[in-house]
Amino acid sequence: MYAIGDVAARWHPEHGRRIRVEHHDTARRHGQDLARTLLGEPKPFTEQHWFWSWQYEHNLQSLGQFVGEGERVVRGSVEERSFSVFSLVDGQITAMVALNRPRDVMQTRKAMGVPHVVTAAQLADEAFPLKSLLPRKAAAARSEVPA
Repeated sequence: MYAIGDVAARWHPEHGRRIRVEHHDTARRHGQDLARTLLGEPKPFTEQHWFWSWQYEHNLQSLGQFVGEGERVVRGSVEERSFSVFSLVDGQITAMVALNRPRDVMQTRKAMGVPHVVTAAQLADEAFPLKSLLPRKAAAARSEVPA
């Protein structure tokens, strides 16, 4: 028996517990995951939870789970209603919530899926490119080419 969708709690190996996210994106991804399982290709569901909502003219997005003792880091301007708040644990972004910062969300969503190290000062600095946390595939490919 399987239960999927935004009403189903799923085991998340990184969090060590069941988590339920009430958002259509989660429901869609659960369907894809169940299809792999039924076809004999099970894969742990390790993606960080993400949801978004429009609240009047403001876009609110959240990634991961704000649990534990993570350091909270603000990037942007709360006064101008354009900011992101990160949870940082041992140099790893474990969660974020953003108001009117879709680029921060897009780049952080990718970074949370790969090993990375970042400091609170870097996250707070808007001149620091979040995309620099992503692996450099082109650089890795060039280093493998014999001279």
